[in-house]
Amino acid sequence: MIRLRNIQRRYVSHEVETNDEGATIARVTHSPGHADIATRRIDMLHGRIVASAIRAI
Repeated sequence: MIRLRNIQRRYVSHEVETNDEGATIARVTHSPGHADIATRRIDMLHGRIVASAIRAI
């Protein structure tokens, strides 16, 4: 389990670096913690957008 968490941390770190370089990253997740990393968040329920927010950098 610890190894998996290390891999996840490295993957997320790579996503953040790639996004900082100007690339767009689209992540679909059920984890609010993972969604909070994003600069833009779109929440959906039953296929419809129920909330959208842009986080200040």
